[in-house]
Amino acid sequence: SSERSLMNGHESLGVFGIASSPEEAALIKPVGRALLLRDALRANDFGGLEFGPGARGILKEGERVDLIVPPKRTRRTRGGTGAQLNPSGDP
Repeated sequence: SSERSLMNGHESLGVFGIASSPEEAALIKPVGRALLLRDALRANDFGGLEFGPGARGILKEGERVDLIVPPKRTRRTRGGTGAQLNPSGDP
């Protein structure tokens, strides 16, 4: 945790550090976007987040929030196969 979060007392919140693994942390943005799209979460005038009218069904009635998580991208190297174009000893 950063010095700023400790200074603001964030470590005393019940949800502090809840996404401890990298896999869980990677889901924070997609979940936030899904909740914003359903108006279950909205930004307030102070830059914070608050529940919107769409949150009731999720919190009270157990509505599901489905996420589509794109597969991880694989890095490709430049130049194709990586084979030498003119190996030595092969004219």
